[in-house]
Amino acid sequence: MNASVTDQQARQEALDITASYIVQAPAGSGKTELLIQRTLKLLAHVQRPEQILAMTFTRKAAGEMKKRVLEALKRARDGTPPDEPHEKVTWHLARQALAQDERQGWRIRDNPQRLKIQTIDSFCAALTKQTPLLSGMGSLLEIEENPRNLYRETAHQVLALVEKDSDAGRAARSILKRLDNSKLRFLDRIVQLLNKRDQWMISFFENAEEYRSREDQERILSELVESILKECHDALPQSLKEALIPLARYSGENTAADNPDHELACLEKLDGFPSPTANQLKSWKALAVMLLTREGEPRKKPNRSIGFPADENDKARDMKDRMQEILEQLPEQQTLLELLKEVQQLPNPRLSDEEWEFLENMLEILPEIDKTLRRVFIERGKIDFAEIALSSKKALGQEMAPSDLLLKLDQKLHHILVDEFQDTSFKQIALLQLLTEGWQPDQGNTLFLVGDPMQSIYRFRDAEVGLFVRAKNNGLGPIPLKKLQLLANFRSQKRIVDWVNRCFAKILPAMDDPDRGAIAYTECSAVQAQGLEPGVTLNPISDSKTDEEARRVVELIQKIRKSHPKDTIALLVRARTHLLQIVPHLQEAGIQFRAEEIDPLTSRPAILDLLALMRALISPMDRVSWLSILRAPWCGLSLQDLHHLCRLDNHLPLWNLLHQAERFDRLSGEGQQRAARFIHIMKPVLDAFPAANFRQLLEGCWIRLGGPACVDSYTRKDIQVFFDKVSEVLDSGEFDSLHNFEGILENLFANPSTGEGHSVQIMTIHKAKGLEFDFVLLPGLGKRSKADDKPLINWITHGDNLLFAPIPPAGEKDSEVYKFLKRLDKDRTLYETRRILYVAATRTKKQLHLFGHTQMTKDGITPQATSMLSHLWGFIADDWQQALANTEAQPEGNPVPEVEAQYLKRLPLDFETPKAPADIETEAALDISLEEEVPYDWAGNEARCLGNVLHRSFETIVREGLDQWNARRADEMKPALKAALLAEGMSPLNLEDTAQKGLRALKNILGDENGRKILKRYENEKAEYALTFMEGRNFRNKIVDRTFVDGEGVRWIVDYKTGEHEGSNLKKFFDDEMDRHRDQLESYEKLFRLQGETRPIKKALYYPLHQRLVEITEKQV
Repeated sequence: MNASVTDQQARQEALDITASYIVQAPAGSGKTELLIQRTLKLLAHVQRPEQILAMTFTRKAAGEMKKRVLEALKRARDGTPPDEPHEKVTWHLARQALAQDERQGWRIRDNPQRLKIQTIDSFCAALTKQTPLLSGMGSLLEIEENPRNLYRETAHQVLALVEKDSDAGRAARSILKRLDNSKLRFLDRIVQLLNKRDQWMISFFENAEEYRSREDQERILSELVESILKECHDALPQSLKEALIPLARYSGENTAADNPDHELACLEKLDGFPSPTANQLKSWKALAVMLLTREGEPRKKPNRSIGFPADENDKARDMKDRMQEILEQLPEQQTLLELLKEVQQLPNPRLSDEEWEFLENMLEILPEIDKTLRRVFIERGKIDFAEIALSSKKALGQEMAPSDLLLKLDQKLHHILVDEFQDTSFKQIALLQLLTEGWQPDQGNTLFLVGDPMQSIYRFRDAEVGLFVRAKNNGLGPIPLKKLQLLANFRSQKRIVDWVNRCFAKILPAMDDPDRGAIAYTECSAVQAQGLEPGVTLNPISDSKTDEEARRVVELIQKIRKSHPKDTIALLVRARTHLLQIVPHLQEAGIQFRAEEIDPLTSRPAILDLLALMRALISPMDRVSWLSILRAPWCGLSLQDLHHLCRLDNHLPLWNLLHQAERFDRLSGEGQQRAARFIHIMKPVLDAFPAANFRQLLEGCWIRLGGPACVDSYTRKDIQVFFDKVSEVLDSGEFDSLHNFEGILENLFANPSTGEGHSVQIMTIHKAKGLEFDFVLLPGLGKRSKADDKPLINWITHGDNLLFAPIPPAGEKDSEVYKFLKRLDKDRTLYETRRILYVAATRTKKQLHLFGHTQMTKDGITPQATSMLSHLWGFIADDWQQALANTEAQPEGNPVPEVEAQYLKRLPLDFETPKAPADIETEAALDISLEEEVPYDWAGNEARCLGNVLHRSFETIVREGLDQWNARRADEMKPALKAALLAEGMSPLNLEDTAQKGLRALKNILGDENGRKILKRYENEKAEYALTFMEGRNFRNKIVDRTFVDGEGVRWIVDYKTGEHEGSNLKKFFDDEMDRHRDQLESYEKLFRLQGETRPIKKALYYPLHQRLVEITEKQV
């Protein structure tokens, strides 16, 4: 039976409105049409439209669905049915819905709000509003779409608990100690925990007592271990089990004879195949050792190390031959191998005392974090989407104690439809379970869930793909769900569908696994015929350091536009940073494009200038902001003039320096004219601050400076967004929030348009989900993905249970349980990355183009380890290498034009702001006063900037591991070094030279034996270690650059010195440096001794620019 026939049967069954369904609908299968048809069918039978609730995840999707239902009803008024079969079905269903509309007098056309098609968030918000007391939100709070600042404020309040003598205070101090006493890391980890709180909060607070005992946590861990053992047990053929028993016993006897403590010795008395229970874990791991190497690869031969000695007698030869036969068959059983590898890494399902002590502290502080966050919400009058969902669940009550609202909804809601069900989170599932809890089999209520787990890519928004699998297998609460599967792809031409089937059948897992977020691939069948274009084209790039990829992307777009001028083209990327080189080339080639949520608002120079102007008004001592506005186009002082203005004074505000006649006279003639105009405009503004309306003051200042003349028409829209956001903050009464206004803007994006008649769409893959294009280009596949920071606590849901594992102390090895949960999380990330690739590949109708760079290693041509290309490599490696060989054989294209030098953009000297009407024009007086000069050292600032950047770079190398770094990786860091130096306040005048010096320092330390010794990983080690201690009645903080215990048991304390001695007599220089810094390092040693360090301690200075380690010796008397 072909896919079209199977699809048709599934679509027909889905219109049975007496049954509940879960429909798996892959990309291009037309699931939205199916949802519309079922909605129309329901409208033809319900008494009121409000008895139907259709929910999805975005306002755009909800609006599109409602629009299509209304359009179907509108078309149905026409008596002529359409020709297309699926459109004809929709037309007939809409006719029936119209008939019911007329019978019941709904007048939906005039009252479209009666159609309850909305986002889940808006539905939750409506529930919360109806029961403010029961939901815990006593007053109506504003929804904050970017709640990071609220999380940050909460984290600061939680940090303040360390000063309190309470259970929560002791817990907070324990966490801070675990994080090397780094307050910054503490704050970051609490924010990280709040970002994902709905993953643990619902389960935790409903069943808190179940998670607060050590026994319960170990029980959940045992259940999870046993579930994996059972999978492996079931995957082992009975014949293999029987064959392994005598071999395992033989192995155990031999290893026990040599070493009773050997990990295989436990098999000595094996009298049957081990059961899949936690108390048999030791035997299971021993079996895994027999069959696999330490690296998890199948063994090639049995040997003495696993209990199979040389052929000493007939029995030994027989046993070895039988074991060899099993080992030879093992590589063919990939599923079993993967499961054995997991068994090999399973943790002991018992928590250590130290683990439990910290975990207990975490479980103590989680309720405090929740309480603090809710207090911040109420104080600020704001709330996030997660809290709305959690509050709406409270508003509905519980299964055994439903609220009046839930009872009312139970009578009102008869049918629920959910689109994109694969993106549901735990809180949303809990909500659906409550809404359907009271439904009885004979009431005629139905649940209709539609989604594609292969397109679940929103884990960062709390989506949990395992929930789809569980609902498909077990139903939802009391509702049994019939399973339907759509298979036809109506979007892509056959070549693309065939390639996608082959590729993703290989790289996606063979079986569903909810605990790991694994979704098996389901093949689709193409409805569209084979196209003229090749389905998928590989575009390998040989060098990641050039803009070859950007050039080839632009060339391809030009070629497509020439041959297919009316077709749509999409440029899809995993991360916005992948477009940094491509966008300038598009602009240079004159290709118009629309970039959806690509450029952050704060990436626009005009917005950065406005931010600087705001900060300058608020903070007269903010020198960086004042320098920025003096450099901005509306003033345009040269770097030389800025240097003259600031020279020898790093204390007084720049506004005061501008009024010093002697400094003013040092400016160039043009600089004096520009500065005088600036002073003339700024004085009345500063005089009016802070009494005036700040939004009006800021905007008026920007206009009088000439801001509108410095921006184009597209940027003016961004400027308006900026000022509107200022008003929003001021209206909320939170003037102090303007100090962190950049954080408030971080999730806002610049106006996407660059012109009319766009044919190229640029967006992230996530943003492209649900869309389709004729041609799709995927650049940047060779770029590495960013690793996440370790969370304070790892957790995993197993069934209805929640298992926690705490972060290990900094510098120490991860515990078995933490590593286990981290591996599960890593698996989830891996599978989701491959699903992201699936989403990207299925957006195209005609042709898909893949771009990425590879590297030459000892193993040949390979992609970067964490790149998206690495996930495809198992399928496309041979084709990619052939395409790369073909590319290298072709003559080079047009040379890449040199980037023109960037000149200072500024208004002309004679610029005048257009005159305002006389009734609102203000006069400004020029008032220049004299001030004393204070020294300012530009060279010292450069050294400070470089030192800070290098310290962070060395910490990164330690954190990522020395094996991840080499000279080539260091060379790639130059742009990042420049950006970091500028962020530190580095003068652009010497940026290139300082960045080159920083690059030399990186390569020096990586190429120096002592440098590598300092940066390599040790069991007891710390980088940028914050030591907090009491001095008098005050806390003091010191940062130790690097400390570790070497193989000889010696504690090293190392301080990096990033300066360079350019004269002669290096020995005297280093002797002087030793004397200069001896007291500092001795104070570090005293702090370690106070903490209980008893090992020998060596102290040293390390100079990367000299590749010199200077050990501090006793002072000579």
